Amino acid sequence: MTELKGYAGKIAKVDLGSGKLTTVDTQKYADKYIGGRGIATRMYFEEVMPEVRAFDPENSLYFMTGPLSGTLGTGSGRVSLVSKSPQSYPVESICDSNCGGDFGPYLKFAGFDGLAVTGKADSPSYLYIEDGNMEILDASDLWGLGTYETQRKIWRKHGPESKVYVIGPAGEKLARIAIIQHQSGNAFGQGGFGAVMGSKNLKAIVVKGTGSLEVADPKKLIDLRLYSNELISPVKFGETTGGFKKKPFVNSAGYFQHWLDEGSFWTGWHTYEKEGIAKLGNSSCFGCPFSCQTTMKWSDDVKKKHGLEDGSTTCFEAWGYYQQWYKYADIDVPQFKWNQVLNDYGLNSVEVTALYWLIEKGRAEGILTAENTGWPIELMGTEKYDIKANELSNMGFIEKHLLDIGNRVGFGYQVSEGMSRLIDYIDSEPKFGPNRKKLRYWYNTLYPKAGSFADGYRTHFNQIHFGPMFYATMMYQIVAQRDPETKHVDNGFFNPFAYQANIKNATGCQPESETWYKMVSTLMKRYTGTDKAATPPGFEDAEVVAKWFWRMNLETDMLPLCDWLMQDLRAVRFWSVWTEDGFGDMELGKKFYNAITGNNLSQEEIWEKTEAVFTLERAIACREGRRAKDDVYNMDWYDYGKQVGCAAEGAPGGGVVGLNGRTFEPDKLQIVVEKFYTLLGWNSDGIPTKHRLEELGLSDVAEDLKKRAVL
Repeated sequence: MTELKGYAGKIAKVDLGSGKLTTVDTQKYADKYIGGRGIATRMYFEEVMPEVRAFDPENSLYFMTGPLSGTLGTGSGRVSLVSKSPQSYPVESICDSNCGGDFGPYLKFAGFDGLAVTGKADSPSYLYIEDGNMEILDASDLWGLGTYETQRKIWRKHGPESKVYVIGPAGEKLARIAIIQHQSGNAFGQGGFGAVMGSKNLKAIVVKGTGSLEVADPKKLIDLRLYSNELISPVKFGETTGGFKKKPFVNSAGYFQHWLDEGSFWTGWHTYEKEGIAKLGNSSCFGCPFSCQTTMKWSDDVKKKHGLEDGSTTCFEAWGYYQQWYKYADIDVPQFKWNQVLNDYGLNSVEVTALYWLIEKGRAEGILTAENTGWPIELMGTEKYDIKANELSNMGFIEKHLLDIGNRVGFGYQVSEGMSRLIDYIDSEPKFGPNRKKLRYWYNTLYPKAGSFADGYRTHFNQIHFGPMFYATMMYQIVAQRDPETKHVDNGFFNPFAYQANIKNATGCQPESETWYKMVSTLMKRYTGTDKAATPPGFEDAEVVAKWFWRMNLETDMLPLCDWLMQDLRAVRFWSVWTEDGFGDMELGKKFYNAITGNNLSQEEIWEKTEAVFTLERAIACREGRRAKDDVYNMDWYDYGKQVGCAAEGAPGGGVVGLNGRTFEPDKLQIVVEKFYTLLGWNSDGIPTKHRLEELGLSDVAEDLKKRAVL
């Protein structure tokens, strides 16, 4: 076939052990696997064998962009990473992660669509890439530094235009919840891949690129960018949309702390700006018009006295420390300090915040104490900042526990292994007292997966997105290798106009309203071919909708697109107030892909490719031991969920009882699982069949599974 446009043309391959630097033509993979998670998953299949452990030199890290990266494709600044995960529990297995920012586009400007790193360097090293050239350089002066100072030193040496992926002390010391940091507010958070870099003695990856990319139809690409900007555009005070119901909307919020000028609610950070001690702003990833990151520029007095640095934060990190107390209005200096220290050590905020739930419950039961943790846990949640006096108080817990986790000291060592391994440790240690096994119940309410795969990943949204339609979402989550709800496909789909609460109010489109049901049913019918799963609790045809969710999940990561922008915060693939009927454009990704590459694929052809990658990912997991018995939830989560009902966002256990008391039933989910296997062409043990693999052009995968007696 004709070579596709939009690609840099080569994938860099680095063997840190031998020092060998090579490339492979992207075209080998591009047509069939598109890019991003697709190409990364295929390379993983070819090179990382089942017997390889996460910290073995033979494990590889596959950083991959897609055809939209580095172009005007809206929200295309993200990079996918695939590797064997040390965070996965109890079996280390294939996992993907994702990072925003601007590293990916500049990797392409430097001449590479992706980067595969294997082996282990003899001493601390970093990889330097500039305009087609690669070098492995000494990082002895960087080893032991936090992620912020490491980036500053690299910028001083290679220039501020350098784009950097970096690990902190947690990654160097092989913490299973270590992240790969980029700038101050982006990271590959899930997977523990900072520790995989650490196991390779790889401190950082630095890229500088000044090249350009050729696209097939520049005019069409510009038109699409302008069109997508219109779909995304927020509604401000008194503005009238040209579309849905043609009503004037006021006070229409985007995400809670980012767009006060759109009417979002007041936070502590806005108070600081008013008082002159900080300047609140926002920033965005490459190619994105949305600016979802909150930035803070602190006054000199605050910086000097409390060691704060200017930086950005997004979503979970913006309020993660206070999650258990739901103090949205108290996003303040202690919270930002927590966020900064966490990122500097290179720790996973989603995992660390789960610790606070366990401490809260364990403290009440006498299981976790200041004595057996070594931390002043009585101070947790009591931190204060006095604006007038510029004084922080009660910071002992934040400072001590992050120090110990980041350096893997004492109880912090056990926490750095991840909550799944921590709970096993507490179970086995008499020092935590006779009630210690009760803490597993509370762990299970936040970690609902019960199989041998993906138990190392907590839930993100536990309310199951307003609760009327359980089964498609539950099916979507249960087969994942991690926490798929961070891709937000189901959240955006069941959530017309996403987080713009006052648009919901103005249009009468609140959950359970007549308008809400009509819109969700119409959208579901239009793209999945059925609207039966839109009838609460969504049991019938749930497997059909779950399959469609997975197609969307993979499309997002293969092109790439930003999941927040396309199917969560604005959810413009599903909804837009700027269209006549209120619906967004599901085919936006396909349109960008065709304009950039010169290909002319239909949406169904795109989705067939994404389904092939999903099936390949499942086949790899099965090669590594996953079976139907691993596609289950634990009953503690279910029982607790029945008690708490439809709980607030992020509350543990709140996903099994929805609005109006509808209850998710495990026996019915098992029926959906079996139907899903059949629909996807998997056998009763959850393994893709030889016939389906061959249909998807994966005959070599079928042969590999047969050779290993998996099929």
